[in-house]
Amino acid sequence: MMDNWIARTLRKYRKFLIFGTIGAANTVVHAGGVILLVELFHANPTVANFCAFMVANVSSYVLNSLITFKASLHVYRYVKFFFSSLFTLGMTLTISQIGQFFNVHYLYSLAAIIVLTPVVSFLILNKFVFNKPAPIRSEAE
Repeated sequence: MMDNWIARTLRKYRKFLIFGTIGAANTVVHAGGVILLVELFHANPTVANFCAFMVANVSSYVLNSLITFKASLHVYRYVKFFFSSLFTLGMTLTISQIGQFFNVHYLYSLAAIIVLTPVVSFLILNKFVFNKPAPIRSEAE
């Protein structure tokens, strides 16, 4: 009985779980980029977050298009994806700036970014970029 519940739950949230896995990989790309730029090149944390965001954004688009949403790669879709990601970028940069303003170590701001942005990003992508019209159902269903 518990096995059936687990299987049903995994099927129900499959897309979000795949998105989360890809997001975790992109989080490593983003966080690694920030840490590398700040620690080795003494970059401003906000600038480092912007650069890391851009690299992670392209990676996220390709992986989520092909794996999560089963969509082909198109320039128009990437433009929608990119503009949708600008909201997430705004969140990322705002959190980073707030951390700097309050003189908080940049890793705390990075942790807040890692926790808050994935859910917002999934909702935007699922509804705006990769949305598909619901199939028309007959009244017999």
